[in-house]
Amino acid sequence: MLVFAGRLRALGLDSNGLRVLARLGYGQEGRSYAATYRSAQEAVAPHLPAGRAALIEASQLLRRHGQTLCKTKNPLCDACPVRAECAWVLRRS
Repeated sequence: MLVFAGRLRALGLDSNGLRVLARLGYGQEGRSYAATYRSAQEAVAPHLPAGRAALIEASQLLRRHGQTLCKTKNPLCDACPVRAECAWVLRRS
């Protein structure tokens, strides 16, 4: 809510967006959702766009990418446009 209201300069991540960031190498997957969330937010913070609209769009794109391609089970890595930069894919190769 704070991101959408322009009160917080961060990504409004759900579990799908968080999974995408963690797999791309932003932060460390921890034992808990909260630990992974904090780690990803800290890692991505220096790379965030300045404007509220851009933060909202990035959050929504990450969410959608996690829902459609970067799924928890059976991710569609072959169709992923960022596969070449994905730390998770590179570790699995």
